[in-house]
Amino acid sequence: MAALPPAVTDFIDRATTLDGTRYQAIEDAHLDSDEVAELYGTRGPLLSASESAALDTYVRGRLRPRGDELRTLAGVATISGAIATTMLAARLIWHRDRVAPEVFEIALAPFRDAGVDVS
Repeated sequence: MAALPPAVTDFIDRATTLDGTRYQAIEDAHLDSDEVAELYGTRGPLLSASESAALDTYVRGRLRPRGDELRTLAGVATISGAIATTMLAARLIWHRDRVAPEVFEIALAPFRDAGVDVS
C-alpha cells in the first residue's frame, strides 16, 4: 500500500475532527459547485490502486468510529458525506497539479471556512 504524503495525513487528521453540521455544510457547498460536483462524478483526480486503498483506509479509519456522533448531529447521510468530501479534498491536496487552481480553491474553501487549515 502506498504511503500518504504528510500534507494529506495532516489535512485528514484536522478535517476528521469536524462536527456533523460542518460536514453537512461542506457537502452542500461541494454539490452547489458544478466544478466540484463533476470531480465527484469522475472521482478525480484519479489515484493509483495502492494510493486509493491507502487513502480510503486512512479516512474511513478516522471517521467510522465517529459515525453515530455524526449521524446524531446532522442526519443519517453525514458519515458517507463526510467520507466522500474528505477523500475528494485529500485527493486534491495530494495531486493538486492535476486540477485547475480555481477548482482546488472552490473545493477546499468550505474546509477553510470550517476552520481546517489547508496546506
